[in-house]
Amino acid sequence: ETLLRNQCRNEKFLYSAFRACTSQDVMAFFEEEGLTIKTERGNRVFPASDHSSDVIRTLEKAMRRRGVRVHLHTEVKDILTDENGVTGVRLMGGHEEHADYVAVAAGGSSYASTGSDGSGYDLAASLGHKIVKPLPALVQLKCRGDFFRSIAGVRTEAEVSLYTAE
Repeated sequence: ETLLRNQCRNEKFLYSAFRACTSQDVMAFFEEEGLTIKTERGNRVFPASDHSSDVIRTLEKAMRRRGVRVHLHTEVKDILTDENGVTGVRLMGGHEEHADYVAVAAGGSSYASTGSDGSGYDLAASLGHKIVKPLPALVQLKCRGDFFRSIAGVRTEAEVSLYTAE
């Protein structure tokens, strides 16, 4: 509840997802898939190897075993539906992938060169979802100086003003 209260505007939106798949469920999944994990201070969980690439490899292996098809660098043009709900996606070029479930994980509109160009909002709206105007949330500030190195990774709320020299 603390996570939801601090990360979401509508914290109830994710309740069902977190109840259906708890942190313990996620840890058990990775361990069953062969990834050794460790818990550090603050109950933060990491791969025992400290390599995020091990998490990626574990997920890829699990998807292959379950027959998941992954299309990288492929734009989704439409979400396919019928009277029973979502049935798949239409990709660029017209190819259709049919599926029992579709997860839209398109990012926002902040970094178009990575595919985060706002098109996910259009896909969600096409299914009847209400789109709330996005606002900036977390940003990385790059600073010089030894003091800033000592607080690397610390999150804080800040107000920043930018001035340009004429």
